[in-house]
Amino acid sequence: MKIIPITIFIISCFFLNPFVLADANFPDWLKGKPDTKIHKNREKVYEYIFNDVESKTGISLVNKQLAKQNITIERLAWERIVNAVNKAVSHWQLHGYKKYKAKFPYLLSGEKDPVHYEFYLSEKILKKYVIGK
Repeated sequence: MKIIPITIFIISCFFLNPFVLADANFPDWLKGKPDTKIHKNREKVYEYIFNDVESKTGISLVNKQLAKQNITIERLAWERIVNAVNKAVSHWQLHGYKKYKAKFPYLLSGEKDPVHYEFYLSEKILKKYVIGK
């Protein structure tokens, strides 16, 4: 009888984990515990990426209240993007990659179709907004 709960747990972990379903080539720099804290020295990077999300998807995640909301679809999308920015900046500060890319399928639900987003940060943007060069 113990096999059934374990099997259900394993199956639910696989199917409910968006990162497993998202991409088998999930980038190493994005793995690990989520970091959804807003860091003051990264505000310009958040702004840059949220503007990019809006320009590519037509959906704005810039609403300052999203950080304070209870769990909503928009809040979860906001957290995924903030986490990606934080992980990219932290990794760049340690390892200095030239670019950071990740795919976020099903970031949000659109009016007709799901909204997908391709995250991209270059070293040039990171230098400009993190260091100020």
